[in-house]
Formats: sequence, C-alpha cells, structure tokens
Amino acid sequence: MKKPQNLLHLRVLSPLLHHRCLIFTMPPKRKLLTGSSSSTPPTKKIQTTLSFAGPPSATAAAPATSPALVVDPKVYDSQVVNRKYYPPVISPERVQGYLNGTIKKPIDELKAALCDTAKFRANLKPAGAVVHWFRTDLRMEDNSGLHKASKLGVPVIALYVHSPQDLEAHVVAPAKTDFMIRSLGELKKELAEKNIPLWVETVEKRKDIPKRITELVKQWNANVLFANMEYEVDELRRDTKLIKLGMENDIAVNIVHDVCAVPPGELVTKSTKTPFTVFSPWFRAYCFELFENPALLNLYPSPADNPPSFATEKQKLFTSPLPSSPLDIEKISTLITLFPAGASEANSRLKSFLETKGKAYQDTRNTPSIDGTSSLSPYFAAGCLSSRTAIHHAKASNNGRLSGGGGGIDCWISEVGWRDFYKHVIAGFPHVCMNTPFKPLYTQLPWLPDPLPHFTAWRTGLTGYPFIDAAMRHLSFSHFMPNRLRMVTATFLCKDLHIDWRLGEAHFSSLLIDGDFSANNGGWSWCASVGVDAQPYFRIFNPMDQGRKWDKEGEYIRRWVPELKDVVGDEIHWPSDNIREKMGYPKAIVDHKVESKIAVEAYKAVAKVGKEEKEKKVERAEDGGKVGKNARVVRRW
Repeated sequence: MKKPQNLLHLRVLSPLLHHRCLIFTMPPKRKLLTGSSSSTPPTKKIQTTLSFAGPPSATAAAPATSPALVVDPKVYDSQVVNRKYYPPVISPERVQGYLNGTIKKPIDELKAALCDTAKFRANLKPAGAVVHWFRTDLRMEDNSGLHKASKLGVPVIALYVHSPQDLEAHVVAPAKTDFMIRSLGELKKELAEKNIPLWVETVEKRKDIPKRITELVKQWNANVLFANMEYEVDELRRDTKLIKLGMENDIAVNIVHDVCAVPPGELVTKSTKTPFTVFSPWFRAYCFELFENPALLNLYPSPADNPPSFATEKQKLFTSPLPSSPLDIEKISTLITLFPAGASEANSRLKSFLETKGKAYQDTRNTPSIDGTSSLSPYFAAGCLSSRTAIHHAKASNNGRLSGGGGGIDCWISEVGWRDFYKHVIAGFPHVCMNTPFKPLYTQLPWLPDPLPHFTAWRTGLTGYPFIDAAMRHLSFSHFMPNRLRMVTATFLCKDLHIDWRLGEAHFSSLLIDGDFSANNGGWSWCASVGVDAQPYFRIFNPMDQGRKWDKEGEYIRRWVPELKDVVGDEIHWPSDNIREKMGYPKAIVDHKVESKIAVEAYKAVAKVGKEEKEKKVERAEDGGKVGKNARVVRRW
C-alpha cells in the first residue's frame, strides 16, 4: 500500500520571531543516491506535526545518523518558494534565455523604460513640488536621488512606503524591520529640521504600490519623482512599471544609481563583454574605474532647506506616524543598545572604526571573542551608509589609496567591494533572485530527505559542535553574526548536514538585522559552492579546527554555550562524552569526517554530469549543431 506524503510544519524562526513557516513535504519513494557504498540506514518514523516554539533544550538534538541523500529538486522547490507571491523555481531554459540574451534582463527593461521616457522627463517643467521616494537609502547626506530632487528648485517632499507583503515575500527579519523603522524616525527628524516632510504610507498589497505612489504625487501638486535604484528583480520590475505609469499620468519618474560606488552594468570582462563572475578581476576593474573616474567617490551634499512657508502650508505631511515595530519592548531595547539607528550613528561608527580598528582589521576580523569588525553592515543594508561614503573615507584614511596603503583598511575596502560585487551579480544574473543557484547544474545536488530534526538542531545551536552552536545562539540573541561565523555555520549546514543551502539562506534572512538579499544570497551560494567565485566543493571547513583557530581559548564558546563554561583546555572545542553528559550538552548529531566525504562525493557526481553535458555540447557543435526537428535535447540540470 502506498504511504501518503507527510506534511511537516517547521517554524524556522527563534521563539521571539514566529512570523513565518516553511512547509516540508516528504518526497515519494525513489532511488537514493549516497556517497558511500554502505547499506542504507533504516528509515526513521516521522512525526506528522512538529512545533519548536519553546526555548532550545538538549533533547531537541537529532540522533547522529547518516541517512541516504535524495535528488529531487521539486521537493526542495516547494520548501523554498513562497507560492503566495512567486511561481515555481525558474526553468533551465529561462535561465539560459537570460544568459544568452534572448530574454531581456529586468535591469535592461528598466534602462529601456528610462530611455523611452528620457525626452518626456527632460522637457517636463517641475510643478509645485518634487518627491523623493526613500527605500533602502535612509540617509540625507550623500544621497544621489535626494540631491538631484533638491536641485530642481522647488520644495521637496519625502515619501516612504511600508509594504507588509514585501516584508513577507522577501523574508525580512523583524529585527531588520525594527531597525529600518528606527532609522526612519531619525531621518524624519533630520528632514524636518530642513522643513522637508517625510510622509510614511502603508500599502497593504505590493502590486498596488506604483498606483498609490502616482496618486500621492498628483495629490501633492508634484509631477516629478526621484528614487534610487534597487537591483533585485521584484524592485526593478516595479520601478519599470512605475516609470510607464508615471508617463501616462504626466509624472516624470527618475530612477538613478546610488547604492554602489560603481553602478552595476559598468564593469564587464574584456574578452566576452559580459558581467564578471570572479571577484578578483572584478575588484581590479572596480578599483581601476574609481581611479580613472575619481568623481565617482564625490559625496552628494544634503538637500537645501524648503522655505518655512512650505512647512506651514504642508503641515499635515509632517504628521504621518511611523509603522509599529514587530518586536517586543525587551528585544527593541536590546537592539537599540547593540545597534542604535540612523545615518548619524553610521557615520560616527565609520569614523571610529577607521581611526581605532581599521588598521588591525585584517588581523582581528575573524576572532569572534573581540570586537574586531566595523559592525556597519546593518547601516549598509538600511541605506544609512553608502558604499561610496565608506570607500571615500576609507581611502582618505589609507594614504589616499584604494589598495596598497595598509593591510587592514585595504582588506576592509575589499570587503565593501564584495558587497557591491554581489549587487552587480544580481543585476547581471537575475536568475539568482529566483531561488536558483548561479550554477543551475547544482539544482541536481542530493539533500537530506527529512531535514527537520537536523535543521532544528542547527538553528537552535544544539548540533553538538561547540563553535557552530555558539554562533547560532549568538545569531538568535543579537540578530547579527560576524562573517567568519556565517561561513562556518553555512558550510556546516550544506556539507555536514546535507540540507539545501536555500533553507539556511531563508533562516538567516528571517533573523539578521543586516539582512540584504544580494549579500546573503552571495554568501550562502559561496559556502554551498554553487555561486559566483564560490569556494571549491572539496574545501570543507572543519568546525573543530575553525574553533581552535579563531577561538583558541574558547572565550566565545563559553559566552554563548554556558553549559561548557567550566570546561578547560582543548575539550572546549570537542567535549568528551562524559563532559557532555555531565554538563547537559548534546552529542554531535553527525560525524564531520564521514559527512564531509559524502558531500564531496555528491558534488563530484553532479560535477561529472556537468562535464558530460559540456562534452555533448562540443560534439553537437562539431557536428554542425544539427538536431532533428523532432529530436528532444535533454538538459541534465
């Protein structure tokens, strides 16, 4: 008798942040692929309804087993795609269409819309006011769109649209939403000092945003709108729609580059004239572009003041309330202490970092027990700080050089470069925004058929690997994690636990205060060896060795894994069974040595498929590319 599919509901968030569920559907029985010739372990009974709403406990850890891995992309597609907002994962044929140019990329569609309306926008004389739509650019200084709006010589009205559906669709962490709202409050006060109102509008349905913005602009007797470009697919398509709708309503919609020091699309390889896929040559081109065009690092001044009479006339526009924070008072208080909001705080932190920690950054950034990083990522993600501002000031602190001025600041500038690089990637390769890896071949990777127990142990910090558990508990509490720990925990999920990297990507997004799609996606696909310039699949972090190297004395582990606070010596990195039992710390849920070998074999098998496919393409090309009109070309992606 055929068994019915089991439906598992997993709350991926910490107990404080239950706002979204991932649904796990068990695959039908099929041939299993393993990286070992050993017999398949017996199938475990699966509870049909599971809930982990309480605090982590040692009993939540999964048993240490090595179940067979399953190749079934459709199953994982159903787990990572929110069908309320999105269609199924993009097909290989459509990916190829973006790559070979037969399908226009969203950024090219936006550029075409700007080109088609260029004459109309240039000839339209501003009416009573100009509107600047704030998105992820919550700063008054060095804001390209706001500066251009201010130069038109008419009063400026600022607008911010709060979209609950966008927050849900993009899995935005409540911690980030709270940070954005707090930063919005700071921006509102700064603008008010210049007699510039900031109107905050909540639009319940994301598809209605262009229409509502058009209505507000007309209502305010304005006919020009500026906004800074966002490079994710949804946002590019929304802005393209807004440009066309604006022209239909005699409104000039100007979408301008701002967030990256060098705009996406400006840097291409010399040989193929296509976007870069490897960071090092991209960064050389990036630095060369900034050297050849130093004006790219010029900072935009703050907008001019509106006349006092305008503030009196438009007094109502100063009265819109901010959205409510999704967090409770205790959590807000914690995050205010860790990350005070606003552009002023961002600039203060940048100055302090460059003066006190920048030169040592290369040596201290990977040690989690000390505060060696800039902690500026939440401000970059909210747009309280731009890459342009950061590099401008870092260059000044680096003897006027982008590289070669000093190890620490050189290194930090390159890290800011990685942030811009990933923006360039999502603009140039839009399929990575569609739940598909940059290398589509790797949708054929086999994963754990029942990820729930191991995924739960990982997210709650109960894997039995102290360095991993410390990092995951740190994330749950502070909604932040240094980059070294992101790499180690992400690699562990993909290559030790054999769980689809996209589930980890969504979990990080649901918690991180500095959540940024391009950076999060780029980092996860790098760790999973499926993205641009990714680490080779056979290089797998040893979680014990990573702890010994970066937390030698175990200070970080003792802070976040209090069960082990009295453990001394090397056992802090790998406690004995006796210590684990005595301290109430779980046994390891997997054997790293065994699982890393299984991961390598799984990746190797998929890479072999890719190699065979390339050879077939070469053969077809050598045969003149002739395929019978009724023949079917099978793509093994």
